[in-house]
Amino acid sequence: MVEARHHLSGHLVTHARHLHGEAAAMCHAEGTLTDGDVLRLRVISKELRALWQLLRPLDIAQSKNAASTLAEAAASLAGARDATVVAETLAALSQKAPRKSERQVFSDACKRLFPETEPAEIAVPAQLLDGLESDAARWKSVPANIDDRALVSKGLRRSWRKTRNRLLEAIDSDALEQWHALRKWVKYLTIQLELLEQAGLHSLLPVADTRRLARDLGRLHDIHVLIRHVDGHRAAFASDEEAGYCLHLLRNHEARMLDKCRTHAAHLTQVKPGRLRKHLLKQLP
Repeated sequence: MVEARHHLSGHLVTHARHLHGEAAAMCHAEGTLTDGDVLRLRVISKELRALWQLLRPLDIAQSKNAASTLAEAAASLAGARDATVVAETLAALSQKAPRKSERQVFSDACKRLFPETEPAEIAVPAQLLDGLESDAARWKSVPANIDDRALVSKGLRRSWRKTRNRLLEAIDSDALEQWHALRKWVKYLTIQLELLEQAGLHSLLPVADTRRLARDLGRLHDIHVLIRHVDGHRAAFASDEEAGYCLHLLRNHEARMLDKCRTHAAHLTQVKPGRLRKHLLKQLP
């Protein structure tokens, strides 16, 4: 049982400020970012957006525009991250593909598409700095005494309703666009459930399950980006047939990952938003 009426909201605000402290330290340390820094900053941006989405239906000042501002700031790192993701995804497949013959195809493709180079560092984009600094200022005006029951009954219920509706639509469709759009909301929900768990609340939605689905949706997206990259660089292969076979194997892997995501998604949809809300509210004073 959570004893303090504002325990959850205070934890939320404290966590947001901690994330901004971590981001500021990375951005101002050397003036450049490593691949690891880029990944972590994009994760921080997603976490902050998830917290704002929890506050969105509570009419907190500036919450309406905060998530979009952060998304634009993180977009300044998208090019650097995408280039790393396609190389990492192909390298992982060359090690973990189910058949030795597949691993060899992916290993050869790795050598052709991504010859070994020194890891590059990028300058901190001004758009990123401006976006993070303006968001840090926003959090200073967010009160730490928001009613926890409102956060659950309005904020989390909205997130799960939006996520669940998208899950149901994606399950009945083979359109990859729907699964890729779903990825953002599953990630938001997972971050919010982790926050509840840290505050001592137990959810009917196991955070381990939403985290697994978020991870697999991320892998599905990474494979999709890799397929586009390989298709756009056919000239790097010894022949068009070699490139075509690599794409064939990648699409098979993409189809298997999609089936895995569909199975996990169907399991989660059994919990309705109203039932989740009631379960959590019983644990609050």
